Amino acid sequence: MSIKRKTIFLDQGETLGGAERFLLNLFQTIDPATLNILNPVVIGAENEQYKQALPEKIRTVDYVCPSLKGLKLLALIRLFWASLKLKKIIKQESQNVRTVQVFANTPRMMMLAWFLKFLWRCDFRLMVMVHDFTIPKFVFNLIAKKADTIIVNAVITRQVVRDSLPAALHERIMIVENGVDFSHLPHCPREVSGRIKNVVLLGRIDPRKGQLFALEAAKYWKKHNLDVSLSIVGSPFSGDMATEKYEKILHQRAKEWDLERVNFVSEVETPWEVFSHADLVLVLPTEPETFGRVVIEAMALNKPVIVFDEMGPREIMKHFGRFTKQDVSSFICPKNAVELAKRVQELVENPERCSIFWQKGEPFVRKYFDQVDTKKQFVNILLG
Repeated sequence: MSIKRKTIFLDQGETLGGAERFLLNLFQTIDPATLNILNPVVIGAENEQYKQALPEKIRTVDYVCPSLKGLKLLALIRLFWASLKLKKIIKQESQNVRTVQVFANTPRMMMLAWFLKFLWRCDFRLMVMVHDFTIPKFVFNLIAKKADTIIVNAVITRQVVRDSLPAALHERIMIVENGVDFSHLPHCPREVSGRIKNVVLLGRIDPRKGQLFALEAAKYWKKHNLDVSLSIVGSPFSGDMATEKYEKILHQRAKEWDLERVNFVSEVETPWEVFSHADLVLVLPTEPETFGRVVIEAMALNKPVIVFDEMGPREIMKHFGRFTKQDVSSFICPKNAVELAKRVQELVENPERCSIFWQKGEPFVRKYFDQVDTKKQFVNILLG
């Protein structure tokens, strides 16, 4: 007896980053009837914490995604051999299935999906979702030509993707904005401390996430006797020497500068407990981002946010300004540690400037980024 449909999610799941949390939220909230129709299986899910967070009904298949570090030729060879193994898994999963669809939302998994379609002529409907801009433009063009649907997570991302692709591929682009699942938020009242004392920076330990800028700001606060503590929450990619080295540098700097009020916390499964104790959240990308998930998660708890002036977080803040009809430009900071430190100092000394977030943060996120709506959009694409 044949199965009507199988949906294969290619997700290396090395960490609980934005791409992984997007799928987790989907799987945790999707109704059983739709799950039965989609018949999902996740190939990858290397991180045990990520795997355990998946609902029991979501079957996983072990698969290690190859590293692309080092020489490009060696990286291509690793991708080639990894695609052979993935081809066998896909073939096995496709037995007695009428319609097979594959979803990939990380650069390496997109590349492997391209190998399957182009090199091995695998027959399946391919959907890719753009969560960042780390994939080279010419490589993304190759992938897009083989993709049936190209999902972007923000209006500004759609424009960037459109500009990078031939006009003939534009009709394949669809928007599914990241959202917040309000059913997972703490049920306690959104507490407002009325002061700025506990500052949090949450994200993967990576130079692109700006943790070093936050440490340099903490050095400034210490020098000026500012009553502020900083929590840096996140972990590097396991086995990634670059991010692991960066983590060591962060700890060394904190020790050298005697930053006793800086606290390092390992990666957490959900951000809610971390944010519930925060008075201010920092989002400090050093490169353009497609969205700014941490921004809306913090604002869903009415927490004020300062972001670096990069695409993604900046657009959300501007959107918030239009929603509230107030000037939020002081919460969009140039990529400069001293300027960041001074922006925080201004809020410490004048906490009433954060009242716009205390009063309007959650209503803004509920109106524009409620995952009930974004989940429907994504499920409709999967069912299409």
